[in-house]
Amino acid sequence: NTSTTLSDLTFSDALPAGLLIANPPNVSTSCNSILLSEITADAGTSTISLASVAGLDAPESCAIFVDVEGVTAGSYTNVTDTISSAETGPNTSVDGYGTDTLEVIAAPVIRKIFSDSTIFTGDTTTLTFTIDNPNPPGISLSGIAFTDTLPAGLDVSTVSSSECGGTLTVTDNDPSEDTIVLSGGTLAAGASCTFSVTVTGTTATLKENTVTVSFDNGDGVTGTGNTSTANLLVKAPSPAISLLKQVGPAADGPWTNYVAVTTGADVYYRFLVENTGDVALTSVNISDPALTSPSQASCSWTDGNGASLGSGDPPAAPFDLPIAGADEGHLATCVLGPYTAAASGLTNTATTSNTSDATNPSDSAEYAITDLSLDKSV
Repeated sequence: NTSTTLSDLTFSDALPAGLLIANPPNVSTSCNSILLSEITADAGTSTISLASVAGLDAPESCAIFVDVEGVTAGSYTNVTDTISSAETGPNTSVDGYGTDTLEVIAAPVIRKIFSDSTIFTGDTTTLTFTIDNPNPPGISLSGIAFTDTLPAGLDVSTVSSSECGGTLTVTDNDPSEDTIVLSGGTLAAGASCTFSVTVTGTTATLKENTVTVSFDNGDGVTGTGNTSTANLLVKAPSPAISLLKQVGPAADGPWTNYVAVTTGADVYYRFLVENTGDVALTSVNISDPALTSPSQASCSWTDGNGASLGSGDPPAAPFDLPIAGADEGHLATCVLGPYTAAASGLTNTATTSNTSDATNPSDSAEYAITDLSLDKSV
């Protein structure tokens, strides 16, 4: 106000969509004759208004301050309506309203993921980072950065290179926690970048890994983006194998651990081997010294799907067994016989062997002779 005292001073400012009055709005003023109660600026709304009865003394120049929050990224031009007083009416000239432009910059978005959810100790997996610039055209980001401290027990090779327009430094801090650091990254509006590093699991446990991205466009325009989490289970391998040996009166069973037969009758044996661990088994074999004719070498091994295992004709052990999956490929079976039942009966034991460090079990099957005798004496 450069003239006489003005009363009933009013104006209103409707913020464009994408801007809101902050919470708290932190309303303040340097005007001597304007009360804070005469300024309307409610948190979460979009209209700032003044209705001052006292108005402005002459001459007086003062300001009203309200904190505004950028909700959506973009460039916003904000124009008030005209200012008015009881003495002058609305000022419709170019200096009767206020105009300014605000650029709201969204922070970068980071995502990270391990290519495997579970690995064994000593195995490797890929850790991939993707960074996006979610801003509309014309708003680029610079100074993109993060520091990712890997959990103990994840080992990464020392590598330094350029990624995302910045510098990527990967440090193997053995035996301390390794770090992956990006600095000085740049992204155009709507652009993204992706890079990966290879890590090795050295200790068995669940590895929980988080990283937060930031940016610095200069002139105090900085911000912190989201935090991304990626988990990796590192476990020790647990090879395991089971064996079931059964006996029966015919090549198609029925199969039990014990059968009663007559002397000279035919008996058959069935072997069922299963991979019950979480690693593939190699060079699986069966040892059953009591069976000589036919010997175990003549056992025709098939998996649970009926496919041949081993080599030769018939396909004999040793053979490999994968871990359990959607089918029955982790099972192996064969039938041996016929054997002539001896008058003494027989209990014999088979034992597995493998080269995958699985503990080898044994199992037994028995047949006995059913005879009836009568002795009478006087």
